[in-house]
Amino acid sequence: MQAATNLEVRTKSCLRYHRNLTALCEIAGPGVSKVVLQASPEHETPEFSALEGAEHNLPLVAAYAMRDSAGRVFDGPLLTAVRSTRNEEVRMLPDEAAKSRKVYIYNGRARFTASLGPEDAFAALAAFGPLQPFTEATRPLYFKLLSSLAESTNLRLS
Repeated sequence: MQAATNLEVRTKSCLRYHRNLTALCEIAGPGVSKVVLQASPEHETPEFSALEGAEHNLPLVAAYAMRDSAGRVFDGPLLTAVRSTRNEEVRMLPDEAAKSRKVYIYNGRARFTASLGPEDAFAALAAFGPLQPFTEATRPLYFKLLSSLAESTNLRLS
């Protein structure tokens, strides 16, 4: 495994992004066939590692995508709706997802994967299903996984 920058880890078939929301928002662009948004558990589990960040920031956004026949993994302390200082970023993700017909959600809890290699993390996240297309109707379902507040309430607090 070779580190490309402090924000990503690149291997032969998979790229992992750490703390890069902009990359996630742009990932539904050209060359992308599918993006799946997920939410981590709300509390530490046996798979939890220090790479996930602090427990008080849980749950986290987790996602995987296929772009140009290579996997992309977004995990770790990428994004959380728990902290009000991240509301602007929290708003960007569903807005960008709603513009694309390539984005899906898993309406359940994924597992923590930051301690796994990129390929194993991709496989672990891809094992969850069934998936639902991300639409204005499923948007509240996904946001509910990220916050105990409704999205509209969370946005008013910012």
